[in-house]
Amino acid sequence: MPTSSPQVCADPRPLTGEPLCLDLLNTRWVGGAGEKDLLDSVDGLAVWLRSAGLADRATADEVTLAALRETRDALLAVVDDGSGTARDALNRVLSHGVLRQSLGPEGPLTCPEVDDAAWLPAWLAASDYLRLVAADPRRIKRCAAHPQCILHFHDTSKNNTRRWCSMAACGNRAKAARHYARSKSSGGGSPA
Repeated sequence: MPTSSPQVCADPRPLTGEPLCLDLLNTRWVGGAGEKDLLDSVDGLAVWLRSAGLADRATADEVTLAALRETRDALLAVVDDGSGTARDALNRVLSHGVLRQSLGPEGPLTCPEVDDAAWLPAWLAASDYLRLVAADPRRIKRCAAHPQCILHFHDTSKNNTRRWCSMAACGNRAKAARHYARSKSSGGGSPA
C-alpha cells in the first residue's frame, strides 16, 4: 500500500532570499487580509527552515519555534530601536552558542556550536546580524515605500539608496504613486 508523503508548502512570503537575520524578520508581513506570520505554527517553521537552507540542520518543533520567535523579537528591537535593552535581548540569544575554530585538512574551519540544538537556527540568525552590522549597519533597512510594509532588506545597491523591499511589490507601488503625483500636479491628468 503506497504511503502519501507530507505536502510540501511553498514559502508564501513576498520577500525571500535576504540574509538570514533579515529573512527571519521577514517571517512577518502585511498581506491583503492584514498581518501574516509564518512562525505562527510548527508547519510554518518547517517552511522557513527549508527556505533558509536549515531543514537538514534543525528540527521543526515547538522548542525551535520558541527560540526563533524570541530571536525575531530581539532582532526587530535592535534594528528598530537599538536600545541597551534591545542589545541585551540579542546578547541573550548569542549566549546560546559560539563559533568553534579548528584546522581541517583543507585549512581553517569555523563551526557553530550551540548549547541546545533547538537554538541553532536562532543563533545563526543572530550571528548573521552581527556580520551585517560589522560590514555596514546602514545597509540594513526597513521598507520605506509605504507605511504598511514591515519588511526589511539588505541594501546592496552601489550607492546605498534602495528604499523598498522589492521592485515587484513596493517598488512598483512607490513608482506608480510618484508618477500619479507628478502627473496630477502638472495638470497631466486625464480629462473629465
